Amino acid sequence: MLKYFSIASSSSGNCHFLSDGVTNILIDAGVSARKITAALAQNELKLGDILYVLVTHGHQDHVHSAAALYEKYGVKVITNKPTAAELMSHLPRKAIKGVYTPGAAFSIGNIRVSTFPLSHDAACCNGFRFTGRTGESMAFATDLGFADSDVLTALSGAGLVVLESNYDEEMLKSGSYPQVLKRRICSTTGHLCNADCANLLPQLAARGTRYFALAHLSDHNNTPELALRTAETALAGTDCSVKTLPKDGAGPVYILEKGEIWSA
Repeated sequence: MLKYFSIASSSSGNCHFLSDGVTNILIDAGVSARKITAALAQNELKLGDILYVLVTHGHQDHVHSAAALYEKYGVKVITNKPTAAELMSHLPRKAIKGVYTPGAAFSIGNIRVSTFPLSHDAACCNGFRFTGRTGESMAFATDLGFADSDVLTALSGAGLVVLESNYDEEMLKSGSYPQVLKRRICSTTGHLCNADCANLLPQLAARGTRYFALAHLSDHNNTPELALRTAETALAGTDCSVKTLPKDGAGPVYILEKGEIWSA
């Protein structure tokens, strides 16, 4: 069994919860411990229940509270070597529980974690595929400028895919951001736009995914309605479910068990 819900998902901060019923972890810790505590409480959990935070990369909207979580609650970090080196500037060495090799697989308790590289302007950004004890799986990919065939393969067949749908191209183009920032966002090492995210969805649906959660929506260059409409249009004619994850507060709960999946 795998249980997943988001705690925060936007350009302001990102944090997600994953459990197999025994081992509880966070994916990223880009918002305050107070916000994490409030979202966990909505699901009758507390920070003392969390063992580790699995970090995708070192940008502040993904690691903001990593030091505080270790100092106050003993939550240790698992990440890749380049990101661990970045975190050492404000995180004690003993707070790093483990360092994985990008592209490698490892286990956290009975949760099998496969990693895959993502194209993003960080020292080393990774996506994850999680597999439970009875074979259920979900995949997680945010902060990527584009998705190549390797990313498609890594996501394929997962019962639930959490995928970035960061910005609407027209909103970014006509928005107030400086040109240098606009170029960074839409570059191949930036973020995934609604259209590019939507293009992946029917390909993944054809490979067995039935549940999609759209993540890391921009605060200024997107809206949940736009992201959802773009995704639903791409999935028209399928029996797939797609939702956007909220900026703050606990998102929908997904349960994956023995090949079955449902959203609570």
